[in-house]
Amino acid sequence: MSGRHAQEAPGSLMEAILHARAGKVSVYIGLSSDAVTAHFSGADFAIHERLPLMVRIGPEQAMETDDEVLALLASTALDNWPFWYGGEGFLTCENTSAGRELARIEIHHIRKDGPFHDLAPDWAERAVDLVLSGRPPSVAGIPAQIQLQQLCLAIHPGGLLMIVEISRLDSDDQARGLVRSLEWLAENGPLAVIALLPVGSTHYLPLQRILYGAYDGALVTADSDRAKPRTNTKSPVEFLGTVRGRPHHNSRAEQRLAVVIRRDPELSYLFAFNQSVETVRGSRYCVDLVWREGRVLVEVDGEQHYGDVEKYDADRQRDYELNLSGYLVLRLSSNAVLRDTPQCLDKIRDFVKYRRANW
Repeated sequence: MSGRHAQEAPGSLMEAILHARAGKVSVYIGLSSDAVTAHFSGADFAIHERLPLMVRIGPEQAMETDDEVLALLASTALDNWPFWYGGEGFLTCENTSAGRELARIEIHHIRKDGPFHDLAPDWAERAVDLVLSGRPPSVAGIPAQIQLQQLCLAIHPGGLLMIVEISRLDSDDQARGLVRSLEWLAENGPLAVIALLPVGSTHYLPLQRILYGAYDGALVTADSDRAKPRTNTKSPVEFLGTVRGRPHHNSRAEQRLAVVIRRDPELSYLFAFNQSVETVRGSRYCVDLVWREGRVLVEVDGEQHYGDVEKYDADRQRDYELNLSGYLVLRLSSNAVLRDTPQCLDKIRDFVKYRRANW
């Protein structure tokens, strides 16, 4: 294996991954996906930045044809609905004729904006029809390259950093199919492609096409102090980065709150999702929901916030620093949001009223 080696600090290595060159496949040998996702799970990304998308490919899974790659991205796009093209324009669209007409109007409105001149309205309208009926946006009769470009644009307009971890390779044929798919992605999509290969896999001849300049990432391990992202068991997609201003891709509770807050005349223009907040202690946190002017924060906690003692203690320290910095912190469990959304919305409203009454 030739090229640079990951002897530098993990942070420098992650910066190299984040700024990987588009149009080629960058390879890391022995680098754990846990290390990568642990690093990126605490970050938020702007709408113009490439968004990390982590995929794990096991022995029983495949990513060896264009159709399989597109199916994976279509599944991700379905999960990411209605927050397509980096916004909330489809939040009020429902599976009705009126909802579809609203979606078509939104598509043409989006296309007028500069960053979306590559949006294909025909694909988008047919894709929206599919997702409104609960199906992945795999549009029949559209060339694979166009499907790839449109799916990436819908998921994140800034493009994707697709990180593919291959847990095991068993044959030259499997390696050949993998290389073909990775190169096809890099050459045809608005994305950069990172391949995480297991140690001992480099003897497969088809891999020689992508091994030049490979990094040795075996020395980098996951940071145990960071929360690991939740796993979507229905898909090889392990992690999708958090977009600043948008509810988290893997949090149904955040997405539910986004819908009801957007429809609430009192709260809709107060709160923003996934924003960075600095404290008087010099720390910087990405918070789930913030009303900056009123200095009110809402954190939506999944099960990992209660079952892990270290995580629980870290949350208390975080709350202490945020309270010390003048923020009111309201913690809601994901289960509570999904079970009784109106009650949780009333709690947020109460915090807003309290803050306004005590300014």
